Amino acid sequence: MSCWTLTPDVTLLQSSFKFLGLVSSKLNGLVIKIEPAGRPLLVLVNPPRLTAEIRSGLQRLEAESEAKIEVILNLGDWHHFTLPDALALFPAAAVYVASERNVRKQPSIASQPAAEAGPSSSVPRA
Repeated sequence: MSCWTLTPDVTLLQSSFKFLGLVSSKLNGLVIKIEPAGRPLLVLVNPPRLTAEIRSGLQRLEAESEAKIEVILNLGDWHHFTLPDALALFPAAAVYVASERNVRKQPSIASQPAAEAGPSSSVPRA
């Protein structure tokens, strides 16, 4: 299983990954349901590799929660390589990245929509 419900509003996603093609590891991501202004939406945090099982789990989660993934939050500097696939699956999602390095490594994400973070935020927008 690649998707686990931790609480009614938090789901853990996990996929395999081979770091630099040498060392096998796991990539962990989360989906968090929030309700700003009373309207539910889903936030995909640190998308893991989107295997068929994880894609299916995300689609099921959207249907069951009656909410859509509207925000992709990439907190890790090394999760950048999964962003193009996440954006292909959720093209309307606003994207926040940990650093400008993410955009340099994945230039295809630079043109994606990003929500306004506010004046006190230092989170680069993709």
